[in-house]
Amino acid sequence: MIYCSTLGIDDIAELHAAHLKRRTQQDLNPTEARHAILEFLENPDFEEFDDKPRIILAAENSQPK
Repeated sequence: MIYCSTLGIDDIAELHAAHLKRRTQQDLNPTEARHAILEFLENPDFEEFDDKPRIILAAENSQPK
């Protein structure tokens, strides 16, 4: 299990690039993945982060059985 509170943007970019390669065969390097993440966060439709607690669920398979 990975605790994301200890991850930096570069760690997240590497995980995102690896995930895309596994799931979609999209071959981004960590720099491209970092750019995609930052571009998403700068989207004007994205709500600004604040100090409210949040939960982000990341699972290999979250489909109900």
